[in-house]
Amino acid sequence: MANSCGMSKKTYQRIEQGKTDIKLSQYESILRALNLSELDLVLDKLDYDDVSNVDLLALSRLLPKRTRRLMIDLFFSLHADINQNKSK
Repeated sequence: MANSCGMSKKTYQRIEQGKTDIKLSQYESILRALNLSELDLVLDKLDYDDVSNVDLLALSRLLPKRTRRLMIDLFFSLHADINQNKSK
């Protein structure tokens, strides 16, 4: 794994054992070696109950413009339905 990340075995072991702080470049190298993105890690850690507005905004930026527009339309429609049902 250390070779795949472009670092020495000793450096990788120290990171893995928590004996040293990881540099951003090392973190990115490990993600590349594992064929993961930072988003993969974030999504894996998130539970639907833990999703914040900031998380949703970040995820929406990854979508094509047309898809974002459709989602916004859907949210407005759902909001209107919820408000309509509350008044009944």
